[in-house]
Amino acid sequence: MTPSQRFLLRLSIGAALASFGIPGPGSFAKDLPGYDELDKVSRHMAFTPRASEQALIRTGTLVQSDERLGVPTFVWAARSSPAAGMSLVKGIPREEQVARRHLGDYASLYRLGPDDVAGAVAASIHNTGSGAVIVTFQQRVGGIEVFRDEMKIIMDQDLDLVAISGYLPGLGIAGPAAGRQGFALDAGEAIAAALKDYLGPGGQFIAGSDLVRTGAKPGGYDDFDLSAAAQAQTSLRLTEPARIRQVLFHLPET
Repeated sequence: MTPSQRFLLRLSIGAALASFGIPGPGSFAKDLPGYDELDKVSRHMAFTPRASEQALIRTGTLVQSDERLGVPTFVWAARSSPAAGMSLVKGIPREEQVARRHLGDYASLYRLGPDDVAGAVAASIHNTGSGAVIVTFQQRVGGIEVFRDEMKIIMDQDLDLVAISGYLPGLGIAGPAAGRQGFALDAGEAIAAALKDYLGPGGQFIAGSDLVRTGAKPGGYDDFDLSAAAQAQTSLRLTEPARIRQVLFHLPET
């Protein structure tokens, strides 16, 4: 391999891994198809609120839903004002506590139980002092994040509920041990598989054991790079360490 080819390959690998959060020069990237496990779902399950849930929905508005999962994705809420009479716990933001109460009030609409509401993680709170107050909840199973799923509780400055956007998966569909079950690949093997897919037939083979952890990054990510031994045996280089973390995907039944 000539130096110019190696340079382009290094740039290409860096660009290809940009989809995993690693910056790289896009002009050298090879287009790879996006992947979404939900694309395999062919059935459609229109969401219909139960009669007892109609009072939760603002009169004259429709509930938007994801028919692949059969869950609401946007609800204009009937006004509720739980903040005035709530007993607040010291040390937890007031916005989070009121938003969780709203989530509990609307849990049946999303087929969620008390454990789902209690276990939801408040990932962020947006409150500038004027306009909408937004608390974003996410879900974890056995400590592992459910990728992409989140619910935004949208309130006014009095913390009265305005709308709910997104959804959370119920822990019951995952099973109690789902987050603790072993992944089919370890981190090095997963990165090696991504590189193999990127390089295609005829590309240099990298084994999972050729990649070593080089540090941790915010958000639960770990950095991996080629080991010194692997670099001595191949001309491949990563322009920056590969960033990786485990996540779970929400499917209709699991």
